[in-house]
Amino acid sequence: MTIVSPVRADSPQAKPATETTKGPPAPSEDPPHLYQGAYWGLQAHVGFVHRLMAHADDLPGPAVGVSARLASYMSLADFQLTLQGSMYDATTSTGEQVGVKRLSVGAEVHLHPLFLNHLENSTFWYWAAGIYISVGADVDITWVEGAGKGAALSPGFTVGGGMDYPLTDVHAGWSLWLGASYKIRITGASTGVPGLTNFNEHTVLITLGYRNNDIFGFRAPRPSELDYRDPELPEK
Repeated sequence: MTIVSPVRADSPQAKPATETTKGPPAPSEDPPHLYQGAYWGLQAHVGFVHRLMAHADDLPGPAVGVSARLASYMSLADFQLTLQGSMYDATTSTGEQVGVKRLSVGAEVHLHPLFLNHLENSTFWYWAAGIYISVGADVDITWVEGAGKGAALSPGFTVGGGMDYPLTDVHAGWSLWLGASYKIRITGASTGVPGLTNFNEHTVLITLGYRNNDIFGFRAPRPSELDYRDPELPEK
């Protein structure tokens, strides 16, 4: 005969197993927004300009600027507003050497032909996806020094291309990028100087940019159809 001992109500055996092991406490802050080609950013530019159809005595000059940039998911839409100042030397039809100064305010659109490479999730492919073609328009104020003339206001148009390379972790919520670009600017100004109305120029710029991935809280899941990684095999 087996005797079963009664279990006291206050004994450990009588307590129901309702307690579970608690994990680490939830983080107090939201996780950073992963980089998906969408961001808002601020940029600083430095480089040089040179006349497109330069005279033998024409000299290039410095260019500096700042810009704000906004890009959508996978950079399918990429817009930039830029304020840029530049100066260089030009030659009039009479052979006089004059200084040209310009202040430009403009907008441009960047088109990324390799935008799908954002899905590769690596530094090299982020650089490849960041290669772009640019088109834009601006308003230019041009001063000619040495010819006794004032400033002239004129429209301008640009076409070119560029690239950007991430310097820091793009998934940290924000990152620093190094860029390079080349543009042709088509513009003219009625300066009143003989033989000096065409101010078309080459522009080469190096860019240091800050990007923040939190573009109004926008995040999207990675499309499984475009996931190039091998799926995990089912467990046997």
